[in-house]
Amino acid sequence: MNKELIIDSFDQQYQPVFSSKSLGWNGIKAARYFLSPGHVSKKQGLPVHLLLLYLGEPSMIVQMGSTSTSNIFIKKGEHAFVPAGSWLEGNWSMDADFLFLNFDPTFMRALLEASDVEANRIELLSHSFLPDQYSEQLGRMLLREIHSSGFNTRLYAESLATTLALHLLRYYSTLQKGERSVTRGLSKTQLRQTLEYVHEYYAQDLSVAELAVAANVSPSHFARLFKRTIGMAPHEYLIACRIECAKKLLLTEDISIHEIASQCGFADQSHLTRHFQRMVGVTPGELRKDRRNVLRLGRNVQDIEGTSILHSFK
Repeated sequence: MNKELIIDSFDQQYQPVFSSKSLGWNGIKAARYFLSPGHVSKKQGLPVHLLLLYLGEPSMIVQMGSTSTSNIFIKKGEHAFVPAGSWLEGNWSMDADFLFLNFDPTFMRALLEASDVEANRIELLSHSFLPDQYSEQLGRMLLREIHSSGFNTRLYAESLATTLALHLLRYYSTLQKGERSVTRGLSKTQLRQTLEYVHEYYAQDLSVAELAVAANVSPSHFARLFKRTIGMAPHEYLIACRIECAKKLLLTEDISIHEIASQCGFADQSHLTRHFQRMVGVTPGELRKDRRNVLRLGRNVQDIEGTSILHSFK
């Protein structure tokens, strides 16, 4: 069965308005549907874990599960979760706005295995629509990544997906506190291999999976280990490397800021300017005008947490 389809029994009128299908995200697929009144039925068992985030106005739906039928009043921001293997049937009499998030079961199992938890001992639990600000926030952040279709969305989206999946495993499963393991960060060798890879390929659209291969760890576990080791998420460190590249070119080359943005891995000049001003405190143009006083401007990436991150392993 094709796991790329959100609900493969939807007819043609329920094609997604926005979808991550073409963006190459690993472990998760996301799609937003604007649904006219209708019905959905999936009784063969879902091939994926399905998180439904409701984004519309308050509405009443009829949810028919494998054991019961209920009328549910749902509000904006509430979500429901249907584990793989479960069946789903429901209808709604008003226009509805849903974000569908598919999690590949192998992705969820890898998260458990990376945490030294036996996957066959854990069961994800279905639940009807309820408020969860954390799930809503992460879901909306993933939706923005679909809308942006900008550079480097894959790495950021996969980090968000991992965080959301861990949240579901922690709070919506049979996982007991005693079964959760405390993991350490990356080893010195793993960190060195990762940073060397980033330094060489930071101008490309790197994914969590690529960085995990460089570190020789599970992709589902990598982002958490990386942040625990250096205090920065992978996408944050990647942006910091690109900022250092831009600084160097601004101070040593007479090429346009647009070309600098391209060479350093930013989507465009505005993308560079936004992050540059946030991290350095001035715009690229202002830095170039004030080369003589560059030493007083902002912190370099190597100053973060008092550790020479960018240069320690060169």
